[in-house]
Amino acid sequence: MQWPLEGLAAAFASGLFFGLSDVLVRLASRGLRPEQNLLLSLAIGLPVLTFLALAFGGPCPGGRALIYYSLAGLVNFVIGRLLFYVSITYAGVATASVLTTPTIILASLLAWPVLGEPLSPRVLAGLILVVVGIYLVKGKPSGEAFHGGNPTLGIIAGLSSSLAFAVSALLVRSAGGYGGGDPLWGSAVSYATALPFALALCLARTGCRGWERESIAYMSGGASIVALAQASRYLALSIVPVAIASALIALFPLHTVAFARLMGRKAREEPGIRHVASAGLAVSGVLLAIY
Repeated sequence: MQWPLEGLAAAFASGLFFGLSDVLVRLASRGLRPEQNLLLSLAIGLPVLTFLALAFGGPCPGGRALIYYSLAGLVNFVIGRLLFYVSITYAGVATASVLTTPTIILASLLAWPVLGEPLSPRVLAGLILVVVGIYLVKGKPSGEAFHGGNPTLGIIAGLSSSLAFAVSALLVRSAGGYGGGDPLWGSAVSYATALPFALALCLARTGCRGWERESIAYMSGGASIVALAQASRYLALSIVPVAIASALIALFPLHTVAFARLMGRKAREEPGIRHVASAGLAVSGVLLAIY
């Protein structure tokens, strides 16, 4: 079966953008807490996505699609992205990227009964490879735990975020494929829905204290790039099946490890052969499950 080239390109670009933005989040995490990073990522990303939607998007979603995108925003950002930022902060970005790889397998498993998309028997074999990859990194986090955090908590948070991301993928697919929603407007709606909750979490946790200027600069770059990644992800999920889009997006652990090695010293990150191998196993497991 042939899938639209623009959907495949959007999925690949999404994975690349996610890898780069996550390393910038790691750099920002030296001076900012996860709740602060989440708030900045949404506050900076929302105008970017709104501009893209106005310039290139179709009609603003309404009705059923609006509900799906709003729910996706709460699940993906208020829950999933916050947990992922906790994992980056406490366990390192190379480790966190591998811990979220089960997202792809979970999305494929959930898409079978929920959306009626075909499920390959290779999914279980792929899951085994992903689990082996996770096992390799869980005992040796790739980065220093910032803010006195617990690396074990970072690992648990990373694994938990994968489930939230998988559920949000199905919500996005439902909005775009079955609700008639435009993906660019959908991503903006998701950000707008999550932003008030992120603000409340940040105020409850840190108030207005501890905003380090250099970390804000890193997070601003990461927020802009992750907004592009999210828009590309939503676009891909609206064009090609969840399994196919997720497979290309799933390459992001390899991108992340490569970027982390380039910026490792400044980010207090030391991804080694173990982390490269685990990322390779995780990506291989995903591709096996999909194809």
